[in-house]
Amino acid sequence: MMTAEKELFIKAFLEADLIETEKYFDKDSFPFDFSEAFERKMNKLINKDKRISFASRKKLSRALIAAIISLIILLTGLMSVSASREKIVEFIERVFSTNTQITLSENSAPTPETIETAYTLGYVPEGFELKQYESDELGVFAIWENEKGEEIVFTQDILNSDISIDNEHYYEKTEVNGFPGYIHGSGINTLLAWTNNKYWFEISVPDKINNELVDIAKNISEKI
Repeated sequence: MMTAEKELFIKAFLEADLIETEKYFDKDSFPFDFSEAFERKMNKLINKDKRISFASRKKLSRALIAAIISLIILLTGLMSVSASREKIVEFIERVFSTNTQITLSENSAPTPETIETAYTLGYVPEGFELKQYESDELGVFAIWENEKGEEIVFTQDILNSDISIDNEHYYEKTEVNGFPGYIHGSGINTLLAWTNNKYWFEISVPDKINNELVDIAKNISEKI
């Protein structure tokens, strides 16, 4: 089966035989957009020696088109190879009787080995105030508390850290801003763990506000 590249070369050479030589260098009929510097060089090359025969000029024009087509195919091929080799972030889920272990795949693209960008909650339900916020190169830990002593806890870790999801009680999968998330709970607090393909995040809230859990997660923001 003939490849697309071969078909493109054959078509280009067949059409070259049917076009008058001068039209190759007619800006209106030439199918590519070159810089002024490139056009000056080509015009200088064409006008350098008026004694070049018609056949020689036609040969030169064919070679020019072939070279341009080769360059386009080469660049397209390089971009395709680069895109096909681009790694993505993948996770391995190991499901056990009481928990699910989630590990970053060895084939995944490199991820930050330290906390390069610290995050915080951009939205918390009314009545909760920030009581503690700690961050270093290994993680983020923050607590919001209300008058009843109920807490919202937020953590951030690097993706190389394995996480364990309790699936013995309540457990379901969800999405947070298009990324995978895991909701689980034990009857007192409900937790949501998710990733943005750079870090792991987890929020724990009292069960009575677990209906707001995903909305809280969607509104995390960079810590200023």
